[in-house]
Amino acid sequence: MNILSVSSRIKSLEKHFLRADRIEKLVLSRDFNEFSTILEKSPYEIPNNIKTIETLTELFNNKKTILIEESKKNLPIPLYQYFVLKYDYHNLNIVANGKNENFSDYSIVNYKILQASFKTNNHKNIPAFLKPALSILNKLKDKSFEEISLSLKQSYYEVAGLLLKTQKSSMINYFLQIEIDFSNISLFMHKRLTGKHLEQENFIDGGNIKKEHFLKEEVLWKTVKNVYKNIDVPIEIDIFDRERFKVLMGYLSRVRIVPYGMEPLFFYFLARDIELENVKRIAIGKFYNIEPQILSEWGAFPYQYV
Repeated sequence: MNILSVSSRIKSLEKHFLRADRIEKLVLSRDFNEFSTILEKSPYEIPNNIKTIETLTELFNNKKTILIEESKKNLPIPLYQYFVLKYDYHNLNIVANGKNENFSDYSIVNYKILQASFKTNNHKNIPAFLKPALSILNKLKDKSFEEISLSLKQSYYEVAGLLLKTQKSSMINYFLQIEIDFSNISLFMHKRLTGKHLEQENFIDGGNIKKEHFLKEEVLWKTVKNVYKNIDVPIEIDIFDRERFKVLMGYLSRVRIVPYGMEPLFFYFLARDIELENVKRIAIGKFYNIEPQILSEWGAFPYQYV
């Protein structure tokens, strides 16, 4: 792969990202028809005559498929594997729950292959980096679904870290550290909501915030504010996605100044994935006639701050 050539081409595609003024227009649009008009000649162009939420969802799923196919063509194998790793672990959680619905087609390993491997304890057709997760499932068959999910989450970040470290990039590794922090914040919020005791070993290693800081709420929010200056604390459930995307897209926007190399490729696809999810959320909100004020509180942050 000619990294210089590919990264230069990817840089030229940055002009297709939605800018802040266009995102604001999407949020403030009066109805779904106006919303779709604003998206004309963008990567997210959609017809204004969509009648069902299933049709709208399928449209965005198709766009996601195209994005993943592009990432597979342009990213080194470990970075592509990281890019879709969350879908394999999503499917692993479904396997652990004994269900056969809502699985993802974006995973590296087909859901039915994962399911068969789990049932037979035969991991022959499973990539090496996913075998530890299946071993975890087989060892924890008699545990609660919550315990299994927590173990899988810890496994996910261990595998993700190994995949990203192959690139020897501190900027790429830092992105994962942000993700780990927000995963730990999510776990803290869940524990607080359910009234369950917080154990340090439940939290994931490798973030910017030390695990012991998650044991006391006043310490946690002070630390979060210190590490992520522009974040709103305390983080409640209704603003969690907004604050997470704010930090992630803010970081990707800052590091986009890297002229060439592996980082521009990786950050481009990460930012495009976040933007796609944000536009999808707003589109669904518009389809259901959710007020612009509420949509603005969800948060949709541009890749380029201009």
